[in-house]
Amino acid sequence: MCVPVFSDSSQSFKNVLLIQYPREGLYSLAFQTATELGEVQGRTGEDVVCCFVPTTPNPTSGFIIIVPRKDVTVLDMEVDEALKMIISLGVVIPTWRKDQTAELPFELPDNAE
Repeated sequence: MCVPVFSDSSQSFKNVLLIQYPREGLYSLAFQTATELGEVQGRTGEDVVCCFVPTTPNPTSGFIIIVPRKDVTVLDMEVDEALKMIISLGVVIPTWRKDQTAELPFELPDNAE
C-alpha cells in the first residue's frame, strides 16, 4: 500500500512540537508524523506520538522518535516558520502571536515580548 507522505488528509507535518530531547531539560523542535501507531502503542501501553526530529541546517535528514503524548507540547508555530528556524540554525525566530495563544501553564517573565 502506498500512502502519500504530504497528502492533505494525512496528519503528517501538521503540528510543530516541542519535546524534551535528547534528555530532560533540553528541548528540540519536532514535527508530528503519526498518532495512530498500532503495535507500538499497544506494546508500550501508552498514548504515543511519532515525531520527526530534523537536523540542522538540513531538515530533510533527521530521525523519528516515539514520545508519550503527555510529554509533547504542540506549538502555535507554523511548519514553515519552524523550518526557517531550523535552517537558519536558530537565528530566524518566528514572531510569537501570544494574543492568539491559549493560556500557558506558567507565567512569562516581565521582559517577554
